[in-house]
Amino acid sequence: MMNRTTAHILMSGALASIIIGTYLIYYYLLPDSPLKAILWGIVLTVIMHLPQLPKSLKVAEGKNLSMARIVIKTTIFGASWWKPLDIGVIDK
Repeated sequence: MMNRTTAHILMSGALASIIIGTYLIYYYLLPDSPLKAILWGIVLTVIMHLPQLPKSLKVAEGKNLSMARIVIKTTIFGASWWKPLDIGVIDK
């Protein structure tokens, strides 16, 4: 069973994977352009998490969360945010 600590660890892992992935893009693919590497990291994060947005909107419905919060948290954390929200482990 998941608890609040596990949910936060999973969200930290999602954030760490974005940072590590961006670093790897910079180190291996775009060593001359850190700004391009950061932009590619953001683009890939959005591409990976955007398909989860309809499900996260459905989960967050009725939980008094702003649309901006839902979109930002889904984009950054993906399922590691909305699944614990769905089962009631976290509330925002």
